[in-house]
Amino acid sequence: MARERINSVTAEEYVWRIRIRCSSHLDGWIKDCFSGLTITHQENGSTLLRGELMDMAAFYGLMMGLRDTGIMLLSLQAERIERHIGSGMDITTEEEIQDEKQKSSSIGKRR
Repeated sequence: MARERINSVTAEEYVWRIRIRCSSHLDGWIKDCFSGLTITHQENGSTLLRGELMDMAAFYGLMMGLRDTGIMLLSLQAERIERHIGSGMDITTEEEIQDEKQKSSSIGKRR
């Protein structure tokens, strides 16, 4: 049975790269709530949460978890990143793909 395609890309072909900035340093207990995310305390007193989520359900789950903890958000970025399995590029942005193509093309010209 063929898997239904959404906007010509299946769920396995992309992830959501997120970056969230919170207004204060978060305590250690928060790591249990947001496992899988990198948590970095910034010098200005804010906290940066970064990571990749497999689908929109995980993204919405994270948003509800942030809401439930009462954490004040300063910024939120979510970007759908295509997964290039078997091409030597794991997860990249469109800009990174173009850079790779440019590098490959310049290497070919030197030969």
